[in-house]
Amino acid sequence: MSAEGSVCEGEKPQPGPEACVEDNSKQSFRKKVWDYLEKNKLVNFPRPAFGRIPNFKGADKAAAQLLQLEEFKNAKSVEVNPDKPLEAARSLVIESDKTLYVPVPRLQEGLLKKIAFCEADKPKNVKQTVTRWGIETLGKAVDFGDGLHIDLLVLGSVAVSRDGRRIGKGRGYADLEYAILKEMKAVDDNTTIVTTVHDSQVFDCLPSDIFKKYDVPLDYILTPTQIIKVEKKLTRPEGIYWDILSQRRLSLMPVLQKIKEIHQRLVQKIITRICLAVIGM
Repeated sequence: MSAEGSVCEGEKPQPGPEACVEDNSKQSFRKKVWDYLEKNKLVNFPRPAFGRIPNFKGADKAAAQLLQLEEFKNAKSVEVNPDKPLEAARSLVIESDKTLYVPVPRLQEGLLKKIAFCEADKPKNVKQTVTRWGIETLGKAVDFGDGLHIDLLVLGSVAVSRDGRRIGKGRGYADLEYAILKEMKAVDDNTTIVTTVHDSQVFDCLPSDIFKKYDVPLDYILTPTQIIKVEKKLTRPEGIYWDILSQRRLSLMPVLQKIKEIHQRLVQKIITRICLAVIGM
């Protein structure tokens, strides 16, 4: 069975708040989704859903759709965000004998945690391993200088559109994590970007003018009932946009400070070479 646009037998996609809404505010879409999920009792702990990547009912079924993707089957290393609804996706990565990377919350104490096991060492309780406690306890810290390549990314979302646009909870961590990985050359245009959401979080369209150059687009949207493949890929961020990065965020995240220092040294080397070349003329 083809994974593209498939629907699980015996289930039907549930309607969302509205098929397409004209509104120039990401927050308005977040509120529509959070209100709808709460009103229809479609979220699990932690509640309320407001201000969170919602832990929607059926998150395990949405995660199981990963097994239908050839990109997941072929991936050796997968990064999955630390959100609660993505625990099932993190479990699948370990159970599929792949290397799991999980971003450190808020990026204030590092970048990523790496979890990988040999078949003989694989824990009996994988679900506990991929909880916040398990990741912090068993995960190995990954720094900016460590060489790695991520084949597939799984992001949490609040609202998405069928053409691949994504709205998170509003703090920008997922977008910034991607930008850092791009600077590390750990992701490229061949890295597959996936999200799992409830069917009601999927909009037919979202206004393009509410999205910026740093917003990370999607290749696949997985719900409990369907797999949506984005046919026309949207432009991905090129890396960190230093001109719009706040000083506060820079000061709170050591990994950003380290990358900026590397950039400054490279720029200084280029300037020095240019000056020497001019003098030598």
